[in-house]
Amino acid sequence: MSLHLVPEGFPIMTERPLITLGFSSHRMEVLPYEQEEMWRHDAIVLEEAPEPGFIDVLSKRVDLGTYLENQDMEFPEFSHRQFEKLQELHSRNSIKLVKRFIR
Repeated sequence: MSLHLVPEGFPIMTERPLITLGFSSHRMEVLPYEQEEMWRHDAIVLEEAPEPGFIDVLSKRVDLGTYLENQDMEFPEFSHRQFEKLQELHSRNSIKLVKRFIR
């Protein structure tokens, strides 16, 4: 059961699955809220470009530090911390990847 807000702002309960579309900036203070929201869902769909090793890093078959050293990340500390959170989520088989669909 999911809690949703109707336009008037009154909470209602529904049997429909909870779907949340999230977009955030690359700021460190976003990460705790992002993780909290992601843990509330059964599946997390990431819009990520196909990147060799991405799934292996999520599965911890490839070292995160080594992977990030070989990437050109605009926000390296943010990327490192976000990857750690995604690894936790991936361990419960909730991460799904799709090709870029937002332009």
